[in-house]
Amino acid sequence: MKQRPDRGPRRGRLLAVTVVGALALFGPGSAAASARTAGAPDGQGSTTELPFAYHSDLETDARHQRLYISDRVTGSVLVTDFDGRVVRKLDGLPGAADLALSEDDRTLYVALADGDAVVALDTATYRQKARYPTGAGTGPAQLAAAGGKLWFSHGEDWESSIGSLDLDGPKPVVRLNLTPEGYWGGPPAADRVPRSPGQARRGRAVHE
Repeated sequence: MKQRPDRGPRRGRLLAVTVVGALALFGPGSAAASARTAGAPDGQGSTTELPFAYHSDLETDARHQRLYISDRVTGSVLVTDFDGRVVRKLDGLPGAADLALSEDDRTLYVALADGDAVVALDTATYRQKARYPTGAGTGPAQLAAAGGKLWFSHGEDWESSIGSLDLDGPKPVVRLNLTPEGYWGGPPAADRVPRSPGQARRGRAVHE
């Protein structure tokens, strides 16, 4: 069964304050970001029309001064600079859902909810570095990188669970069903909480 998007649809428009707010929340280099979009007069707000149909997730890359916005409907990731200007649109990513950046910001991981895989993209060239299958019908939707592993939700409704993708060894290792069957009522969100490593609660999985 094809999974439905896990968040309400959003039109392809970002307020300048939304972009700057995202930088403040996620990007250590946000102080250098402009508070207005390109071409907007000083002191005035503006909007930037962005070519996406559905906003699934957003990641901030301070190293390259980029924002990544996944679109699960069109299976793409939009790349913009910190002023909202479109740099690239990455297609061919079926069900592009959650995003996660490596600690050095050199790799962007994309959960493919309709592709049963996680892909690794080079943030300097935007080329695909690797594709990691997670298993037929898993539909990974939520994603978090921590401790040399990628943690992802898989499945639907009460058959949902958490899986891991270990990238530290010579070969990638996928483990599924790390929580008991029936524990989650839907694909859990994945978060990193360094002060509370290894904890999990209903509706949200937490990893260091």
